[in-house]
Amino acid sequence: MDPKQIRAPRRVKREVIFLNKEEIEAFTDTIGNRTLNDLRFRAIVETILGTGGMRISEVLSLNRKDIQWDKKEAKIIGKGNKERTVFFTSRALEWIRRYLEHRHDSCGAVFITSGNPRRLTPTDIWRFFKEAPGESQDY
Repeated sequence: MDPKQIRAPRRVKREVIFLNKEEIEAFTDTIGNRTLNDLRFRAIVETILGTGGMRISEVLSLNRKDIQWDKKEAKIIGKGNKERTVFFTSRALEWIRRYLEHRHDSCGAVFITSGNPRRLTPTDIWRFFKEAPGESQDY
């Protein structure tokens, strides 16, 4: 058979579903702000939303020293081990600041576990989203 006669299979395009502004506000309003865990989850969500879509692994790789508060930016190592600059909204930085103010440890990572502090992993994060109030979808 002539290789030119072989057609490559069609790739199905994935449909990306976006939340509108009201849906985002409804979701963030369900996150409490009374416990350290609430503040951490809200800071993570606000960081993802307020940086133009940082990947979860990039959010979790943030260190306190990486954030340039005055410039509202941070240099991160992204996909493909490439360094890039991400920019934060004031709202995202405010939630990170609130979370960090309530922590009493010296861990350099921005987002850490409760108890014996260690950097959060992507597995830890999915549990937060799955347990978020009002969430009924199975991911």
